[in-house]
Amino acid sequence: MENRKLLIVVVLLVVLCNSIVYSALNSEMLINGDAYVRVKSDIRITDLKLVDQTGGAYETYNSDYSKNTTSMQITLPSSESVMIYEVTVTNNGSNDYIFTELLEEVCSNDNIKYELINLKEGDILNSNYSKTFQIKLTSTVSNTMNFGIIVLKYNFIESMEWTFSYTGDVQSFVVPTSGNYKLELWGGGPSLGGGAGGYSSGNVNLSSEQLLYIVVGEGPINSTGGYNGGGNGNGNLGNFYVTGGGGATHISTTNRGILKNYENFKDEILIVAAGGGGGTRGSGNGLAYGGAGGGLVGLNGGGHHYGSGATQTAGGVKAYGSATDNAGSFGKGSDADPLYSVNYTRYYGGGGGGGSSFVDNVINGVTIAGDSTMPSHDGLSTMVGNSGHGYVKISFVYKN
Repeated sequence: MENRKLLIVVVLLVVLCNSIVYSALNSEMLINGDAYVRVKSDIRITDLKLVDQTGGAYETYNSDYSKNTTSMQITLPSSESVMIYEVTVTNNGSNDYIFTELLEEVCSNDNIKYELINLKEGDILNSNYSKTFQIKLTSTVSNTMNFGIIVLKYNFIESMEWTFSYTGDVQSFVVPTSGNYKLELWGGGPSLGGGAGGYSSGNVNLSSEQLLYIVVGEGPINSTGGYNGGGNGNGNLGNFYVTGGGGATHISTTNRGILKNYENFKDEILIVAAGGGGGTRGSGNGLAYGGAGGGLVGLNGGGHHYGSGATQTAGGVKAYGSATDNAGSFGKGSDADPLYSVNYTRYYGGGGGGGSSFVDNVINGVTIAGDSTMPSHDGLSTMVGNSGHGYVKISFVYKN
């Protein structure tokens, strides 16, 4: 009798436990008919559906999808057979993502070919955005019953951007993945009395683990020339003050330090943004205004005893001297004259004028002089010239 009572209690406990587990599964997991749980993530495929079928094509089994894959089992009776699926991918995150590559995980029949429509490598999926694209499946042979399983994986990476501010030293960047990158640079401009720094941009194809070296130009606040080539001013000269020139900002494939060390190694320089020329402030007949840096030719200074801007082949001429009298040189602006002049610097430094930028070793190179409208550092607005320290932004564009 006691054993019978014990058996009844055990049975009741088992039934009760199973009921609790079953209830928990149904209330928490809500498993649908295809027995997959769609786990939320920042970016994932959220729908896959058949939208067109011609030439006798049909699904052998229902299609399916997971976070980053689509799976289709189809039959294509001939080369006239076509099946088209529509895929939706949703970015629920706060950051943008980039489609970098399509991987073929399974394609069980070589006679079946697939094509993506409205999705290509490098496409950006903005935050809180859904994108639809199509998979077109065709057969390459006639009068043959082709059936197969096709599983495709889609790689999305978070939109990548790196920024570099002035440090007074060489900085390095390790390329995280092979692909095309956009380089944006702003040259240094004196904070007072001088010309603004220029802007340079361009694209470059880089390999994974490749090293780039970055030097951000200084925007001087006194008579000492800015780091990376700014010419020196002369400080207080009676009733006016001569400021130093702004330093260039450059990116190179080797580490030789500041820009002037590359005079015989120009092929190692990817891109340069020119610094602005130094100028005077105060009152009197010795006033001069620093020329803006940037463009392929730096701008001339202005006012009394101004200097000329640098070009792609020569430094600018000093304000109060001759072309051979301490003119700017490669990567170094001339220093101010003892009595009147100003100074500057960059790719080639300018004597009172701005330096010249360099974009020969990038794709689609663009230069903007410091007296013109250019992108701001954050890319959300614009500004006229760069005053103060330089800046660098590197952005991943697409995978090669």
